[in-house]
Amino acid sequence: MAQVDTIAISADMAHLPLNVAQAVGQLSKSVGPPPDQMRFILCILGTFPLAYLHKFLPNATLKHAYSLFWGLFYVWFVTGVPGKQTICASAAPDLVF
Repeated sequence: MAQVDTIAISADMAHLPLNVAQAVGQLSKSVGPPPDQMRFILCILGTFPLAYLHKFLPNATLKHAYSLFWGLFYVWFVTGVPGKQTICASAAPDLVF
């Protein structure tokens, strides 16, 4: 039997699907930064192609929805469940005013 190199999934990556968490863990192990910093680096690098696609969207409403979706995805991808609390806490003043 071939030995499989498994990456232990830390608690801060429990919100990610198993294959994504393993890929981030393996990339983190080979490149060097911890997994939480690697997720942030991946989001920064992913922003460039997403920004290129953003300019081709036809109207402002679609551009806002696109930006909102990817912004929320980044919060979830980097922080996990506490990101929901961050979103609610930052949206509360907007709802009051």
